[in-house]
Amino acid sequence: MIFDIIKEISSVAGYLWEKDWAERNAGNLSVNVTEFVRISEVKLFSFKLGMKIPSLANRVLLVSSSGSRMRDMKDSPLNHLVFLVFDKEGGSFSKYKLNSRRHYYITEDIPSSELPVHLFIHGFITKKNPGLKSVLHTHPTELVSLSHRKECSNEKRMNRMLASAHAEFKLFLPAGLGLIKEQESGNTRIAAETIKSLETHNLVLWKKHGVISVSDSVENAFDLIDIANKAAKIYLLAGQKAFLR
Repeated sequence: MIFDIIKEISSVAGYLWEKDWAERNAGNLSVNVTEFVRISEVKLFSFKLGMKIPSLANRVLLVSSSGSRMRDMKDSPLNHLVFLVFDKEGGSFSKYKLNSRRHYYITEDIPSSELPVHLFIHGFITKKNPGLKSVLHTHPTELVSLSHRKECSNEKRMNRMLASAHAEFKLFLPAGLGLIKEQESGNTRIAAETIKSLETHNLVLWKKHGVISVSDSVENAFDLIDIANKAAKIYLLAGQKAFLR
């Protein structure tokens, strides 16, 4: 099963690269794979968090590695993914990789620079809805473009515009998307604001930056972004006047 998940990650990485949503090493992802991974010897010496996240106790997360490019992950996913195995208190983790012979080994590879955001989100969704296993961050061009425009400067207005532009948006994202103001990424502040938004949304747009999508699989997380970005693209192509009421 773990190789099925890795195959899915490979496919989604390819989609992101082909859509031009993952320039250079942009974008990252993580999946809670606890039920599919058994690592017999856990050596918790690699990294200690500055705090404990109890809901991550004894969990295993599969995370894209720092500096990895989606175009490379598409072709060789095992080289760009790290398993984080948490201790019984959720305050430390060890890092492992998996080879093609299905053997786990300790690695010094560094997880994504957005790791704090991923950890906080997984800590949150593990408690709120354990069925949400996957977190995907990428830079969808039209959604980011839309977040620059004054008429879409707040969450309510943006959701109204997206729903008006494309019926699928309302169908698959009935609660719309969350919108977070422009700020530095990868820190605890944006993580906290993202979690707050995820209380009512499965898709959150970081203004002028990118999106965070959570779902039961990486592919479904991608689909949410794809639908919202299509609505944004239609809005931008049709022009603001087409949607004035």
